Amino acid sequence: MALIEEIFQGITKEVNQVKNRSQEMLQSFTITNQIKDLERKRTTIYIEIGRMVFAKLNKNDKISEDEVMIKVKDINKLDDEIGLLNDELSSLKAQYDPNASARQKAQAKAGYHTTPGSKCHSCQSEISTDKSFCPVCGAKVNNEENCSPDCPEEKSASDGSESNKTNETKSS
Repeated sequence: MALIEEIFQGITKEVNQVKNRSQEMLQSFTITNQIKDLERKRTTIYIEIGRMVFAKLNKNDKISEDEVMIKVKDINKLDDEIGLLNDELSSLKAQYDPNASARQKAQAKAGYHTTPGSKCHSCQSEISTDKSFCPVCGAKVNNEENCSPDCPEEKSASDGSESNKTNETKSS
């Protein structure tokens, strides 16, 4: 009896693993299709902009700058959506990938998602502006400007404001 029970448990375990893997593959397939659909939409907008520019150069037609800006905003929105879906896909793959690093699995389990278009000033890795530190190099992240306090741009701005304050107090 113990042998039959052991075989049954082994089969149940294998069936569950196949079930989990097939669910992960289906989710990956769905997300990949969503990404491809958004990329097609983005390509269509690029083509529309190209046609507008061609018509302007070829026939001296006028281009509405407002119309172009709307299309650019649409492209940026699509890029953000694609970035979020890519993060979701990476997270999904990290959960089930036996070769994924412990950091990747922990981030996937914790639901860590990057903010589209945000990069660490130190190592250029994609980061989340919701977090205080870069997950790759540990640099402090300034959530407003994606720059740490020792960032040269911020230093020069703060140095200038401090020197202005000291000059104002001296002249008073």
